Amino acid sequence: MNTLTPGDASDHVWLDVRITPNNSLTNRVAWTLAGSVVPPGALICAATAWMGAWLVTPLVVLSILALAGMILWHARQLGLYEQRVCLTDTALLVETRRNTASPVERAELSPHWLRVDRVNDTGRACDSLVLRAGLKKLEIGAVLSPPERISLANAIEVALRTRRTRQSLAA
Repeated sequence: MNTLTPGDASDHVWLDVRITPNNSLTNRVAWTLAGSVVPPGALICAATAWMGAWLVTPLVVLSILALAGMILWHARQLGLYEQRVCLTDTALLVETRRNTASPVERAELSPHWLRVDRVNDTGRACDSLVLRAGLKKLEIGAVLSPPERISLANAIEVALRTRRTRQSLAA
């Protein structure tokens, strides 16, 4: 996802962050988990067929295969999510890719009046992170843990402060 480009070649990049989920459900783990569902399901199928309830067997097989499929699908979707935040002299650009089927969502906010709002910030946790510029607002970092959201908010605020300081000194 390298489609972010600053407005001009002379734009200075103050911050460039790539956000991905902290994903412990890798494809290998998903296959192992999905595979571990099948043997108990096979035992249930054998037991129900042995007891004479053979009509239940196809339903159990289908539900186990559906569960395994959902595990594999979820692992794949988590691996595809990516969000990128780039602060330049002229704009704060945010690109979000949820999966390969949907197009990349792109949002551009003016850094001149940009405000970082931490929703339900308790000092140790932050429920969500919202960027506001005028009437536009954008939530970022939804896949991050609360401490990681605080760290991201701090990094954006420092980059904005540095950008404003350097631009005011240059003027």
